[in-house]
Amino acid sequence: MVKIRLSELSERPGQTLDDWLNLVPVNLTTKSDMGTLRVSIRYLHEIIMPAKEYSSLKEVIAPYLT
Repeated sequence: MVKIRLSELSERPGQTLDDWLNLVPVNLTTKSDMGTLRVSIRYLHEIIMPAKEYSSLKEVIAPYLT
C-alpha cells in the first residue's frame, strides 16, 4: 500500500508530483521492508455544473453540430 496525503497534492493544483514513495504492508504485523514505488501524479480540481446549466449553450451551438 502507498499512502499519499491529499493536502500535499492540493497545495500544488495542476503540478505534477514525481517522487519515490515507501510501500507500506497492508498487514501491519509484517515487519519486512517492502521497497519503494515511483509515482507521477497530478491533482486537478474541476467544477462541473449540472447539465441544465448548459441548456442555453446547447441551443446556440446545436445548429452547427452535424
